[in-house]
Amino acid sequence: MRLRGDGRWCLCAGARLGYVFVNTEDAPAIVRLKSALRQMEDHRFLGDHLLDSNVSFHIEVKEGTGKLACSDETFLINAIEGKQTMPFVCSSRPLISGLGGKPTLIHQVETWAHVSAVMEKGAEWYAGFGTEQSRGTKVLSLSGKVMRPGPIEVPMGTPLRAIVHDIGGGLPDGKPLKAIQVGGPTGGYLPASSLDLPIDYEHLSAAGTIMGSGNILVIDAMPASLIRLNAPCPSSRVNHAANAFFAVKARCRWQKF
Repeated sequence: MRLRGDGRWCLCAGARLGYVFVNTEDAPAIVRLKSALRQMEDHRFLGDHLLDSNVSFHIEVKEGTGKLACSDETFLINAIEGKQTMPFVCSSRPLISGLGGKPTLIHQVETWAHVSAVMEKGAEWYAGFGTEQSRGTKVLSLSGKVMRPGPIEVPMGTPLRAIVHDIGGGLPDGKPLKAIQVGGPTGGYLPASSLDLPIDYEHLSAAGTIMGSGNILVIDAMPASLIRLNAPCPSSRVNHAANAFFAVKARCRWQKF
């Protein structure tokens, strides 16, 4: 769906070349992505003269590192251009002057993945999922102490209980739930009493956390305290910033225990 979305946006924007930036640590994803690109080229959905038309569009896979910093537009531009992977202050938006000084559309993979479905079935159909303020679906990464961890996609507003127990299969060995971390290292912890909290931007903000990276980490009632468990998170943010964001590094160091 993501690659189909790229192809349709190329028609809308008049683009001829697209890039997919993938973390080098995710080797299986890179292999599958390149295989999918070859299949699309074999069926003339990518390459020169798509489906015997006058339109040509190519997609290249760019591998790199950065994790948290990869969400910055200027960081990605430097990474794709082979420059030092540092964000920079640009005089204009990438939409005007981006990659190679040319107009550039930069979005998360998840955004592109929704394009084909929206164009095929319409915005009203897509808006039928989710809540009044957070419409559509959300891709999440369910991890930690659950029976069935992995990537999932749910409508906005899905309660944590449905994600942890119905989709994730609950905690192994019948252990009690202690907390749930939502949003990855930049997010926050929710108590076990928050299982009925809907997962959308408004409810998470009201609960004191964020959607962040979309990671949901389930924590059982183990002996370790949450303070000790959270200790590596500020260090992780400092390392991933890689000297790129001075303000972020300063804030993360202040948060260390």
